[in-house]
Amino acid sequence: MKRTFQPSIIKKNRNYGFRYRMSYKNGIKILSRRRKKMRYYLTI
Repeated sequence: MKRTFQPSIIKKNRNYGFRYRMSYKNGIKILSRRRKKMRYYLTI
């Protein structure tokens, strides 16, 4: 039986990457919240 988690960097970046987040109004809100919290990583 195969494991359920089969990681793909391309798929991950397309859904959670910086450019994806910047392309939506709510995504920009996510980034600003993470900046406010002083997160070391804004996106994956």
